[in-house]
Amino acid sequence: MTQKKTNHTPGPWYIADKDTAAMLDSTWAVYAENEDGNKTVVANVWQTDSTVPHTKHDATTEANARLIAAAPAMLAALYELVKVCEFYAANDAYQIINEAIKLATGEAE
Repeated sequence: MTQKKTNHTPGPWYIADKDTAAMLDSTWAVYAENEDGNKTVVANVWQTDSTVPHTKHDATTEANARLIAAAPAMLAALYELVKVCEFYAANDAYQIINEAIKLATGEAE
């Protein structure tokens, strides 16, 4: 599988510190920087428990934000792993990785 042009905001993506997140009106903000240094919010990650005010920074919400921020790097790694699987004919791994790529790129059925 060759890497295709995707529509998502190019990585790397970052986790905003608490002050920046507050400025972006989020508990945890995942953002990218363009060539001019301007921040583009990719995702706002809120509390998972609606009984807690969204301004609290809990470990679960931070972990979710970190996982989201890692998405572009993980997708790039999957494309590299597909090449290895194709070379070594690792069919089971190839199918699993290929399905993950399809989910990430919107090609899954």
